[in-house]
Amino acid sequence: MRSRPSALRDFTVDRRVWLLTAVALFIGAGAAGLAVLLLRAIALATNLFYYHRLSLTLEYTIA
Repeated sequence: MRSRPSALRDFTVDRRVWLLTAVALFIGAGAAGLAVLLLRAIALATNLFYYHRLSLTLEYTIA
């Protein structure tokens, strides 16, 4: 069975696609920045409440 050519195969890039790409990049960069900020907050809380020191470094110890 052969498929018929369709008029729905237009893959042109217009202004909406570029706008959507820019918004996706902005949201992705913001999410990455927030992930780093969350990791630093977790490190600060761990060091403050568990090790009783003021530091942003994460130390991995194997018990």
